[in-house]
Amino acid sequence: VHLNAYGDVWPCCILGYEKSMGNLRDYGYDFMKVWRSKQADGVRKYIKQKNCYCPLANISYTNMLCNPRYMLKVIRNILF
Repeated sequence: VHLNAYGDVWPCCILGYEKSMGNLRDYGYDFMKVWRSKQADGVRKYIKQKNCYCPLANISYTNMLCNPRYMLKVIRNILF
């Protein structure tokens, strides 16, 4: 996630202002309360429904290559 200077928690820098997960100030600066909020659930549902087409996909691929455990999960999901 991303956190801006005003306390807004975003799922990523692309969805930022459009799909804020909540503001830390509104939840007593407790990140887990923001993370588990209905607003955050709505953002995750939006992403899960494939409404988000990330132009930064190459970053994810690089991260997967640098994490063998995650790469094994990807391979397993493709094969099974």
